[in-house]
Amino acid sequence: MPDPGLMLMRPSLTVGGMLSTVALLVSAVVVLPAALVAVTLTLRLVASITPAVIV
Repeated sequence: MPDPGLMLMRPSLTVGGMLSTVALLVSAVVVLPAALVAVTLTLRLVASITPAVIV
């Protein structure tokens, strides 16, 4: 006969794994576009400053 403690623990581990995966995906969807915008703005700023420095 299986241990009842293990039988209760397994579904909670599965649910916890699914929730953490969902949280990771949500954070990736939120953070990646913001990071890309920040990098793009930084590169534009550097490109706009560089000609003034060279001249």
